[in-house]
Amino acid sequence: MPGPTSSRPCRHIFPIRPMMTDCLIVDDDPFQGKLLTHQLHNLGAGKVDTCTSAREVLQRIDEGKAPDLLILDLNLPEMDGLEMLRHLASRRYAGDLILVSGEEEPILTTAARLAREHGLCLLGHLHKPVTIEALSPLLVCQRRPESGRGPARRYDATALCLALQNRQLCGFYQPKVRIADARVAGAEYLVRWHHPEDGLVFPDAFVPVAEDSGLIGRLTTYVLDDALGQLQTWQQQGLQLTMAVNVS
Repeated sequence: MPGPTSSRPCRHIFPIRPMMTDCLIVDDDPFQGKLLTHQLHNLGAGKVDTCTSAREVLQRIDEGKAPDLLILDLNLPEMDGLEMLRHLASRRYAGDLILVSGEEEPILTTAARLAREHGLCLLGHLHKPVTIEALSPLLVCQRRPESGRGPARRYDATALCLALQNRQLCGFYQPKVRIADARVAGAEYLVRWHHPEDGLVFPDAFVPVAEDSGLIGRLTTYVLDDALGQLQTWQQQGLQLTMAVNVS
């Protein structure tokens, strides 16, 4: 007579959005590189490259070949992860970033905080060996930047008014993951400005202008409308997620 059977709970694996086509894995362990490549292809990624050198990544960025998604091992032989983050920030890397490491959680948490302080678009951090169940929630809200980060300068009210009128502002989505089961529970809306000349402009360059010029109401309405529209799209796709929006 057969004994009792049990099954593991099935976790939903979210597909990568079609817009994410260019992924770069930076890891000096060939096995980890192959493992992540296989997982990304299973999740629907297009082009996936691997390299073992941080300097090769920086050279690609300098040549205008920055990837849409960078999966970065913090333990590289010629450059530690914290130094690499500073180099990415100085080059205004505007793609998405995932940190991986075999180190303890405090080290990963410190690196993640530093990445956000530098203005990098961090999707999250993962422990090695990375599993597809842990990787996929970080990619569900992934959104490809269209261009590099613009210069750190403030814009005037006229330019911001035109940006609102021409719908040049858009949302990036930072996943909010439940600790209990590592599943995505929602997302935080992060507003960015796709400036026609300066590329990707971060909110520290235009939110103060909105506050000082009386445009903050229009900006808030714009952001809420965009965020709720995306939330409705996710719900229509069967994704029961929440949305967080920062209001100034």
